[in-house]
Amino acid sequence: MAKKEAEEVAQKLRERGVEVKTLIGESATLPKVLPELGRGYDIIHYAGHAEFDTEKPRDSYLILRDEMLLKAKNITKQFEGKKKPIFAYINACKAGKRAAHEEKVEDIEYTNDVSGLASAFLEKGIYYIGSVWPIHDDASADAAIYFYDNFLKGVSIGESLRKAKVEVYEKYKGKRTAWAGLVLYGNPTLTLVSE
Repeated sequence: MAKKEAEEVAQKLRERGVEVKTLIGESATLPKVLPELGRGYDIIHYAGHAEFDTEKPRDSYLILRDEMLLKAKNITKQFEGKKKPIFAYINACKAGKRAAHEEKVEDIEYTNDVSGLASAFLEKGIYYIGSVWPIHDDASADAAIYFYDNFLKGVSIGESLRKAKVEVYEKYKGKRTAWAGLVLYGNPTLTLVSE
């Protein structure tokens, strides 16, 4: 489903005249993905697996090809002094999870009580969409596709996510809860403007 999602999202972006670079399957390795993050893309979309590290949230990671781990702290470094993306949609289990309340503030390296993968983007001013709990591959892929259907038509990022959640809920008749765990960190009124 991750491959299907990536291909469909890429196609939707191309149809709107957006230049797209895809790293799918064999090409989704750490040596290829890491440098691409800092190349000035407006949107970063990831579909795959993630893990939240409760002991060290900045070590939370995305799983790439051959079980290579892309850690939150390494993602952040890729944006230093470079043009940053507008937003990142990280479609993976627990990719939007934050630190537990019982952690001491001095142990959390990220601001506003958000940590893990989300903060790798947020601390650089990049809007972020991710799930706070495990997701179903089919329903979460549908949510991403529905999101882009709306967002690329000029609907705000927050409304696009809301509409995607409604569409997933209706399609699966409430039997899949992937829609409920998706969160947006950022201003919900952001819209894309054609150049």
